[in-house]
Amino acid sequence: MNWPIFVISLPIAEKRRKAISTALTDLGLSFEFVDAIDGRASLPPQYEGFIDRDKARIEMGRNLTDGEFACALSHQKVYKILLNREIPRAIILEDDAIPLTGFKSFLDQNGPEAADLILFDYNRVRIWRKPAKLSFGGISLHPVVSNPFLTTGYSVSYHGAEYLRANSFPITRPADWPCDIVRLGAHITIPRLIDHPEDKSTNSYLEQDRKALEQDRKAARAQMSLNKPARYKRFGKKAYWVKWIKKRLSVELKQPR
Repeated sequence: MNWPIFVISLPIAEKRRKAISTALTDLGLSFEFVDAIDGRASLPPQYEGFIDRDKARIEMGRNLTDGEFACALSHQKVYKILLNREIPRAIILEDDAIPLTGFKSFLDQNGPEAADLILFDYNRVRIWRKPAKLSFGGISLHPVVSNPFLTTGYSVSYHGAEYLRANSFPITRPADWPCDIVRLGAHITIPRLIDHPEDKSTNSYLEQDRKALEQDRKAARAQMSLNKPARYKRFGKKAYWVKWIKKRLSVELKQPR
């Protein structure tokens, strides 16, 4: 099946566009660029109504940069395209994505049909210890226990796009992920099918802004730690025990290379 592939990229990112174009063309895959929202200087005013800076500061313990807001909104832009065009399922890649062995094979085997959201690249993700129930020629799918990091490459269904649009606004978190994707039944592939530059941060347009806010983040966390209730009080909370049980029934993949 010829899966629709959307590549999120800033119009000025010529080198990245050329690299991902070559990689996908070599695999015989057609694709479409979606111009990312440019938040490097500042977030365009028309998007302010879709975000909540104050809530983001509370939830993240720091200010989100305009670049991070723009990145999250760029992914939402693709979900809207899926819904407007009534596309049943599509592949979404960031422009620094590197297709790995098995990516084309997984698509050829209709692997994306197995779940509403399948992550091809990820970091610091927890999965259940039990064996995978789904496998595609040596590629296994595992449901996630908690939201992982990275949105370099993934597949999403029409229903998944609906869920991500309905549960992410106003944006208060980065693109990875602005809402609870565990409830959507998100899975990861083992092994990963999409890679990213070895040090993704050094190639990211967001990194300069993140470094500028590092002191703000540290100060906010220090203040939060002062306001925390006594540690023993956590034992009386249901959320603590749910997290405790999940942690012991799952395993964390920190460096899935």
